[in-house]
Amino acid sequence: MKYRKEIIEIIRASITAGETYKQAYTRAGITESTFHEWKNKHPEFAEMIKEAEETHRLSKQSETEVSVHKAACGYEFTEVRTEYGVGANGQPIITKQVKTVKHFPPNVQAAKMELLNLAPEKWGNSPMDDNFAGVRVEVVTASQEQNKEQDKEPAENRPASIQQ
Repeated sequence: MKYRKEIIEIIRASITAGETYKQAYTRAGITESTFHEWKNKHPEFAEMIKEAEETHRLSKQSETEVSVHKAACGYEFTEVRTEYGVGANGQPIITKQVKTVKHFPPNVQAAKMELLNLAPEKWGNSPMDDNFAGVRVEVVTASQEQNKEQDKEPAENRPASIQQ
C-alpha cells in the first residue's frame, strides 16, 4: 500500500477518537505490517500517532474533569420517557411523554478530589495532619478519677456538654 495523505488522515482520526492501532489500520485498509513499517520509516507518521494519542488523552481528561465538577456541585437532569402507539397508517406515533426532573445532590468525595487537585497547597494533606483540609478531630477521654470527680459535682456547675 502506498503511503498516502488520505490513509494517514483516517488513522489519525481513528486514534484521536480512541480506537486501537488495530482498529485504526483496519479502518484505513492497511495491514499491521504496513502500519508498523510506516511508523519506522516515516518519523512524521510516528509523531502524528503520538499527537493523536495525546489529543485523545486530553479530551478524556477534560470530560472527566467536567464530570467530577458536575458531581461535586450537584446537578439536575431531565429524564424523558416516551410511549409509542401505532398510527392509522401503521407508523409509530408518540402517545405519551413523561418528563421527570431528577436532582443529584453534591458529592462530597468529588468535591474533595476537585479541591485537592485544584489547590493541593491549600486543601492537601500535610505530613503533620492526615485529615482533610487541615481539620483535626481529637477525642479526649477523661480518666476514671476525673469522671468520679465530675459525678460528685452538682449538675448545674458542669459544662452543658457533659450534663446528663
